[in-house]
Amino acid sequence: MLMVIANLERITLRRVLLLATLMALLLSGCQRRATPELVVGGPLQATATATPITPSPRGEKETPPTATITATPAVTAPATRTPKPTFTPRSAATATRKAPAPTRTLPPLPVDAVRYTRGGINFGDPNRHISMAYPASLDGEGWTEFYDLELLVSEPTQQAFTQFISQFGGSVFVYADLASGSFVLNVHSGRLKATRQALEAEPLRQMLEGELYATESRETINANLAKLVGREFVFSQGEARSRFVVSQAARMGHAERAPYDASPGEISLFLGGLQQPERSFMMILCSGRQPDEPQTPFPGYFVLGLTQID
Repeated sequence: MLMVIANLERITLRRVLLLATLMALLLSGCQRRATPELVVGGPLQATATATPITPSPRGEKETPPTATITATPAVTAPATRTPKPTFTPRSAATATRKAPAPTRTLPPLPVDAVRYTRGGINFGDPNRHISMAYPASLDGEGWTEFYDLELLVSEPTQQAFTQFISQFGGSVFVYADLASGSFVLNVHSGRLKATRQALEAEPLRQMLEGELYATESRETINANLAKLVGREFVFSQGEARSRFVVSQAARMGHAERAPYDASPGEISLFLGGLQQPERSFMMILCSGRQPDEPQTPFPGYFVLGLTQID
């Protein structure tokens, strides 16, 4: 009888231990499932604004970076689940308890084809690249040509402008000139740091004022601008090809920049108004330093008026 009772006790003890083990495993499994995987970071989002803004013309550096704008993918946190925010520091509680708020993206504004089209070239179509050619010298013949330039057109979030000032080479920026009803084509001066390759407006800048850190005098620059007036620029887009003549040209010094940096949509006023605005547009490129200007590579601008001639 005692042996039977002992056997029953051993069986009961095994069952109790087995049940306890099963309960522990189930509890452990629930705890693992209840702990969420931390995901830190995510794609970059541009901050939308209610109304479009027009950025000021920019001054590039002589050796601009070659980095491109890319979205940063979400990164799963390590097994320790210690969040390491990539962009904006935040507490672990915020990362684990609150999902990120959805980002509202404003639709792009419709592009005014009338404003941005000259000679069959639609400078406001970001889906169609252009080619640009201008004189290789002020006195001789030959052309300097740049092909397949991407059009970055001003829009509410200003992602196009951000790309223009950070992804150098192969892109130009377009925005409206409100004073004339026309538009501005903003092109890069300078060279790529890694390859020393000239950006699309650098040969033109050198032709007007010489070496960046040893520019010509204002008198020589003004004489060169006078020689540029009357010379042709050629733009192409697909099968369309159109010729333009330089009808106006001036250098905007650093001291003259302030009102136009604040109101870039009035650049044509610097030229005294744009001639034949329905057939013309403006091109802006950066200009090197004069002796009395700040110690920056590009404190000034060249402002050109281009008028369609065919």
